[in-house]
Amino acid sequence: MTLASDVIIAGAGIIGCAAARALSDAGLSVTIVEPGQPGREASSAAAGLISPQYEGHGPDPLFELCHQARSLYPDFVGTLHDETGIDPEMRREGMLLFALTESDEIALAELQRWQERRGLRVERIDSPEVRKLERFANPSVRWALYLPDEIQIDNAKLCQALFRSLERRRIDWRLGESVAEVEIEAGKLRSVRTASGDRIPGRRLVIAAGAWSGRLAGLVRPLPVRPLRGHIVQLQLAQGAIQRVLASRRSYAVPRRDGRLLLGSTVEDVGFDPGPTSGGVREVLSNAFEIAPELANARMTKAWTGFRPGTPDGRPIIGEDPEVPGLIYATGHFRNGILLAPITARLVAALASGAAVDHDLSDFSPARFSSEASDRAPILKPEKSTGVPAHHVVTPDVDDTGTQ
Repeated sequence: MTLASDVIIAGAGIIGCAAARALSDAGLSVTIVEPGQPGREASSAAAGLISPQYEGHGPDPLFELCHQARSLYPDFVGTLHDETGIDPEMRREGMLLFALTESDEIALAELQRWQERRGLRVERIDSPEVRKLERFANPSVRWALYLPDEIQIDNAKLCQALFRSLERRRIDWRLGESVAEVEIEAGKLRSVRTASGDRIPGRRLVIAAGAWSGRLAGLVRPLPVRPLRGHIVQLQLAQGAIQRVLASRRSYAVPRRDGRLLLGSTVEDVGFDPGPTSGGVREVLSNAFEIAPELANARMTKAWTGFRPGTPDGRPIIGEDPEVPGLIYATGHFRNGILLAPITARLVAALASGAAVDHDLSDFSPARFSSEASDRAPILKPEKSTGVPAHHVVTPDVDDTGTQ
């Protein structure tokens, strides 16, 4: 049996690594159990949108959490850059959200109204000005909303910086292992059992295994987290060809500094079937060509798929189990995992250390899933009327000439 750490973390994606960093900074020793390589699944494969205004369906608890998380990003990224020397390439040019159809106009007008009432920065831009700002924009765009405070990040480099940061801290890495079962006796967490049969004792466990969280045995309540597959396609343009994130209600195009352009995405409830598929790639490209028809002439360098962790109500599961002290959930972030990483880490560290939690977590509590609930409860799909899916797991390249 392995010696106990103060906290065990199941999963080393961006949520698990950010939580480990915050826990270590709070003076707690940490053991991370991860079957693959840190940050190599959905975390590195996402498009890197830090975009609560784009994703938001209205001023609900999830939007407020995401909005607060965005405000943490500059310090989060800046500190990591200073600490590790790795630049996650945070960009703050904002986003242009296109109205291409009459139904788009109705939906975007409503989005503008509620966001202005909320005090957010949002500006309507007419078609000629859109084309002046971004020459790749569809000439048929009716108008667009400019969301100047939306951020994008190179999430693969962000994960590299997080891992480098953890190398300097008191972390016990258990790579190549996965948590198979949580061992609870008389309402108390005793240990976790890995897939190889090893037992790791501990009084605190953070479940941060993303789409795989629902596979854990031994929990006192169902954990209805399921994988939702999404495709992303990568094109190569000249550096600086597109400056801002371009988006519609059905698609987005995220430019990287080196000229890569990430296009997304689909939502497919197909279990852990990885893909990519010709149909998925076609859907992503078709939707992207609505935003920028000239992209049909760009070189496609990669395509990949992966699994977002979906929940029945579309909200993450963040908080301590009401029946098992020390059992902390940080999973089910769906398409907001990159965005919510810094605030989830802060909340996890507060819960594990007994510090004050500065956010109402009742809407994200695991208690909303009762012991009678089905672990096959339907996953709410994102509505087409506002945001669009994100965040995936890398799988084989369509063309290995591109860079990742």
